[in-house]
Amino acid sequence: MNKTVQDNFVVTLNYTLIVEDETLESTKDGEPILFIQGIGQIIPGLENALYGMEVGDQKTVVIQPEDAYGEYDPESLQEAKKEEFSEEMENIAELILEKKGFSVTLHKIRSKINQYKNHLGHLNEVDISHIVESIEEWEKRLL
Repeated sequence: MNKTVQDNFVVTLNYTLIVEDETLESTKDGEPILFIQGIGQIIPGLENALYGMEVGDQKTVVIQPEDAYGEYDPESLQEAKKEEFSEEMENIAELILEKKGFSVTLHKIRSKINQYKNHLGHLNEVDISHIVESIEEWEKRLL
């Protein structure tokens, strides 16, 4: 008997994002995404569509903007000169490298690890391996 997707289940998902007949991204040739269902790690429309699905199920889901990132609003766009953008990115990088920013980043990583620890019973060897690889990749970026 397969279990159906419910809150707090660890889910591995392959997907293809298509907008106006154009594929914008896909896990087809890469790694699936891994997340915990029901805690807001993915857009609400997709999360709601996954409830009740079983391992191996396939489904086409159409998600409205309000169930994703919201309606496109050209008025909310802001122009920035390349120099300003580069300067802002430098400022962000400097903040991250400061001790305070570094400890916040470590806290976020520890929180993520603890979320997965609480759900180890739902993970298989491949999932655990993927999590370890992700943590090692973050470690390389931070050090």
